[in-house]
Amino acid sequence: MTGSRYSPFLQAPLTGWLVDVKDASDDALRNLSFESFSVEAARLMCSADGPDGSRYCTDLLRMEPVENEHGLQAVKFFMTEVIEFYPEPERHTVERGPRGPIYSVRLSQERHPHRALLFMPFPQGPEEFSPVTDTLENVIRTVRLLQ
Repeated sequence: MTGSRYSPFLQAPLTGWLVDVKDASDDALRNLSFESFSVEAARLMCSADGPDGSRYCTDLLRMEPVENEHGLQAVKFFMTEVIEFYPEPERHTVERGPRGPIYSVRLSQERHPHRALLFMPFPQGPEEFSPVTDTLENVIRTVRLLQ
């Protein structure tokens, strides 16, 4: 899977959201449904390692379709996020909680069997950015592909 060849992540500290275009780079991912591809792409966006911890997403908690005015397939979903802290070798803590909503809009065409526009909340969560979250729902509903 390749990252964003089109534009870098939106500046999450300003908006509360990470935004990226993901596409399949190997045959195994190309054989997935759009929904499964979206979850796998979100797992990659969710993963981060640092000197004293890691975070990653595991299970899909819930997924629902999102209406799009231009007939594009879109989904909204939540995943389990795992955060591991190990500031010292003898101290290791693990926290689990929901991460989402995560949005995926299918941008696939014949040349690119799996391409999706993904929106994922910054790790601090979208609660403090709720006006942006409401606006984002409207953006998802109106995304369209131009020929």
